[in-house]
Formats: sequence, C-alpha cells, structure tokens
Amino acid sequence: MREPALARRSRDRVSIGIRGIARFGSRGLHDGLLRLPARVADDDQPAPKSFPSLTTQAKNLSATAFDALRATMSGEQVRAQSEEFDRRMQVCFDCDSYEAASIRCLECGCHLKAKARLSIAKCPLDKW
Repeated sequence: MREPALARRSRDRVSIGIRGIARFGSRGLHDGLLRLPARVADDDQPAPKSFPSLTTQAKNLSATAFDALRATMSGEQVRAQSEEFDRRMQVCFDCDSYEAASIRCLECGCHLKAKARLSIAKCPLDKW
C-alpha cells in the first residue's frame, strides 16, 4: 500500500541540487540529483554588509528625534541649509556604507535624505 503524498513529503528532506530540487527520503536520492551544501563559503568575497537590527535602528531614530525636539525647544535651527544637505549627501554617496538601492546607511540604518536634512544629525562614522 502506498502512503499519501503529504505524509511521504513530511519525512523527506528537500535540498537544492545542480539541476533543481531533489528529495532525500527514506528511499534515498530521487531524480539522480546531487545534494549541495546549503551555503557555500567563498573566502575571496567578504560578507555583504547588512543593516543593523531593528532595535538598533529604532534607538538611532529615537535619539535623533529627541535631539531634534530638544533643538526645536531651545530655538536652534533644525533643518540644514541646502548646501550643507548637498555636501552631506555627496559624502554619503562616496562612503562604503552607502546603500544605493534604498538610499540608506548600512551603519545606522537611517534614510539619508531625511537624516542629512537635519542640522543636528551626525554621521555614525563622524564624516559629517
């Protein structure tokens, strides 16, 4: 008697092979595919940078918002001049921590168009 397909799949391990997906179940390799490791380490390529954790990003945002509120309450100018904004954005464009697809910083996770407009905001790498 043959098992239902759902029960048979539940005990199989699925792995990606050279030709596609292979199943390794109680009967062994199906479809003649090779099993490859899930992640192949390449020592020549450095690991890509990623954004900080959401908790860290939230802390950075709240600290910047608090600084902006404090500056507003004390009568300081919060918005940066357009020349200063352009200079900050150019520094960010040239930085290794700049994520062009989302226009964000990989160090702090901030959206740079918003952060660079605040005169009280600081670069986490002390570039501006």
